[in-house]
Order: sequence, then structure tokens, then C-alpha cells
Amino acid sequence: MKKTFLKSGKLLFILTMCVALFAGCSQDLEETQETVNDNQGNGATDVADNNEGTEEVPVVMETVQVWTNNAHSKAEDEAMVNNFNETIGKEKGIFIDYQVFGSGYDDTLNIALAAGEEPHLFKASLSKADAAEAGYIIPIEDIEGGPEFLEKYEGLINPINNQYNGKTYSVPFVAQSLGIAYNKELLAKNGFTEPPKTWEEFRNMAKVITENGEGKEFGFIEGLQSSGMQHWNGLFHYASQVGHAGWDFEKGEFALKEYSPFFQMLADMKNEDQSWFPGAEGLNNDAARARFAEGVVGFKFSASWDVGVFTDQFPAVMDWEFFRIPGPYKDFSILNELMVFGKKANDLPEKTLEVYKLFHSDEAVTKLYLEGKNLPYDFDIVKNLEIDKKDNLPTQWVEVADLSNSAVYPNPWTPARIIAIEGDDVIAVINKILAGVVSADKALTDLDSRLEAGLEQEVDRGLDIDPFLIPIQ
Repeated sequence: MKKTFLKSGKLLFILTMCVALFAGCSQDLEETQETVNDNQGNGATDVADNNEGTEEVPVVMETVQVWTNNAHSKAEDEAMVNNFNETIGKEKGIFIDYQVFGSGYDDTLNIALAAGEEPHLFKASLSKADAAEAGYIIPIEDIEGGPEFLEKYEGLINPINNQYNGKTYSVPFVAQSLGIAYNKELLAKNGFTEPPKTWEEFRNMAKVITENGEGKEFGFIEGLQSSGMQHWNGLFHYASQVGHAGWDFEKGEFALKEYSPFFQMLADMKNEDQSWFPGAEGLNNDAARARFAEGVVGFKFSASWDVGVFTDQFPAVMDWEFFRIPGPYKDFSILNELMVFGKKANDLPEKTLEVYKLFHSDEAVTKLYLEGKNLPYDFDIVKNLEIDKKDNLPTQWVEVADLSNSAVYPNPWTPARIIAIEGDDVIAVINKILAGVVSADKALTDLDSRLEAGLEQEVDRGLDIDPFLIPIQ
């Protein structure tokens, strides 16, 4: 199980000033009327004599608010929501207010949570332990109809990803995999006919592209304003070389020091080769994506959802594809969730569950797969699709959807997220390495030591680490 205390003091200190920002979130309820015949089978005479017949039963329209940062599937999600609002929603008295946020989503959500202005459903940014202990989220089992809904996911619920203290707060929604996006045209321009097969080749190609780019084209880009380097846009891409994600799931210990060659290489690319796109410290992930899509960068760490990003959000102007650098271990992939129930769902439990079912339906999962936006959490959902539909999938999607050499990691959010340590946290250490302030080996060895000390304290307080000791499958 996870920690029994919260790290929300700092959040509450800086966010209480922001309550007013969310004062207008609630929407006025609307009422429509729907004609219902409660006297079917009776003749016209009976209707007239009894003054009954057709009764007008009011359908109270109530708004269910949904927040995510899933910009990659915004078009598909909004189309589904609009269709629901115009059809089933009117019948059942549900209007979905769906909002998609950008790179500042975590801050926006945390402000809303602290202010008590959270939506009914939202994509979580806090750990289950923090959010549950603070009362921000409610278990699916505690919602009427929730236990029946969970039957569909028997055997797929992960005790760390989806649960806390034996209660279920989310369900698997997508399988997510990684790939390095590369600009085929820019590589060809610099004499490379295929992507790199080793990290040494990766660094060399980035350097050549930059040297030949004359200040207009660069080998590599990431945005360090975002925290992606500690997971999806950095560390996880090296998992096939070490067989873990900074936490050894089998040994039950931190092993970030084994990532030293990777982060030292990135630091050298940035400071010695100068093959990073300039101003990485001032870029967030969306800004980095936009620059890559403009065709002026060779490589960017990426993931399955970026097929949609480079199609709709930041349409790529060049021919691009994915590649993976093989290692002695399998590539990284994971089953991930979509949304949790906020405490506001208690006001509209039945209607909120209806919306939750909509987003998690097989139809929604299949649609996102066919549009090249999400891999299904269960491939049985799409395995019987007509071949012609699969043939229309983008090349990049076929590449990143190939999980034949991928292992499913049980939980990317290691104990590092739920323990307190003295000194710099993971992302602060990584940023110092990339800035050239400290060597990767020294910094990550020290970080492992401090994380282990923090973990030992939490174990002494009663933290059970057994859920984190799950072999990679």
C-alpha cells in the first residue's frame, strides 16, 4: 500500500489564493421536458374520463464536468461527447462539459482540487494515496453500479496503478508504448538512410545534423520546463538497456545509477556537441513537439500518443517515423488509466457513472485505435476488426503499436513518488546533470542513497512495498 501522509502543504500554501479562478466552473442546470405515455393500452375514452393519458415528466438536465490533458485525442473525444449530448444525454438528462488542457494541466487541476472546485471526472495528476487521503477522489465500488462495472476488468486491475487500500479508483484504459520520433527527410539530407541502432549512433547522427544545420537545424529536442525527462520523454526510453525504470521491481531497490550512461550522454550532447535545439530550459513538451513538427529537428523522445499529436495538434510538415534502440531487455510499455471520480461525483453518482462508461466503452477504445490515437488495454477488443480498417492505419501507428518485443511494466510511478527525501528530487537531479553542474554517475548514486533512506523511513512507518515487487511481464 502507499504512504499514509500527504505532501500537499506546499500546494495548499500557494494555491488558496486561486479559489476565485474556479468560481464560475459550475453550470446552471437546465430543464427540458419529455413526453412519456404512462397509460399505454388504455383507450381514448379512458384517457378523457380520467384526465390522465399522456403525462409530461420533466427530465432534469445536469452537467457532468470532465477534465483531461489528452490533446492527442481531442477531436475524437469531442465528437463523441457532442454526439452523446445531442442524443443519449438529452434522454438521460446529462450534459457533458468536456475540457482538454495543455501543458499546465497539473497545476490547473491541483489548484482546483485545493479550492474544492474539481470536476466530476478528471485525469489524475496526484498519486492515488495523496488524492484518496485528501478526499479528492472516491472509489468506484462506492458508486451505485460501480461494482457491476468493475466486473469487466477482472484480472486487469493493478494494485498500484488502480487501487489504494484495497479500493479501486480507476481502470485500465490504454496500452502505452514508446518510440523515438525521427525526421526521415532531415536524416536523408545528412546522408543517413536509416535510423540509429545504438545510442552511440544516435548521438553521432544528432551531432552531424546540427553541424550541417548552420544554426537552422538541430539533432535533438526536449523541453525541460516539463518533467518528462524523469519518465516518458527520457528515462523510460533507456529501460531496454537496464531492465527497469529506476526502481528494480524484482529486487525492491532504487537503481537510477544504472541510467548514468544515458543521462551523461544527453548532457554531453547538450553541452559539448550542442546538438540540442537551443533554449531547452524555456520549452515545455508541447513547444518541443511543435518545433519537431516544423521539420527542423532530427530526433525527439516520443510515445504512442504522439501519432495523434503530430497529426492533429501539431501537424508534421515532413515525413517522420518511430524507431527504438534495442537492448538486452524488452522495450517499455504499460497499461494506463484515463480518469478517476472526483468527490463532486457524489452529487451526481448515477449520471457521472454513465459518462465514465461512455469514455471507457469498447466503442470508444476501438475508435481511438482506428484513428491512431490509443492502443487498447485489451487487444481482444480490436483483434476481430476488418482487415481493410487496419490497412488504413498510419505507418507510424503500426510501428509504435508493435509490442512484440515489449514488456508490460507493472507501474512506472515508483516509490519515489510517495516518499519524502532530503535534497533534490529526481527531476531536479536530472536537470542538474543536463546543465553540466554534476556528473550523472555521482548525482544518481547520491540520489539512490537518499531515496533508499527515505524508503526505509516509510517502511518503518508501515509502508508495505510488496505491491511494488511485481515482476515485469
